[in-house]
Amino acid sequence: MTAKRHVHARVEGAAFRAPGSAVARAGGPCDVIVDGMTVRVDNATVCQPDVILRCGPVIDGDALEVPDPLILVEVVSPSSAGLDTGGKLGQPAIRGG
Repeated sequence: MTAKRHVHARVEGAAFRAPGSAVARAGGPCDVIVDGMTVRVDNATVCQPDVILRCGPVIDGDALEVPDPLILVEVVSPSSAGLDTGGKLGQPAIRGG
């Protein structure tokens, strides 16, 4: 795992806190997941967004993939901007939801 620059970590934290606070206030069956779980795009492709918001029944504690994401957040860094704004966005499941 590559270390993150401070600015990246701060933005990622803010992207987690905003929906996390909203979910806590609403009290709904939603999770805000930061850094680590994946989202399947197709049979051969998974992405690992910085923040994932999902709602619904609790998923298995051993799950590695989020099967039903509602919002995906990717913090764009200078070193990964080409992939973050190109390859990942080019996937229909990510772009069109």
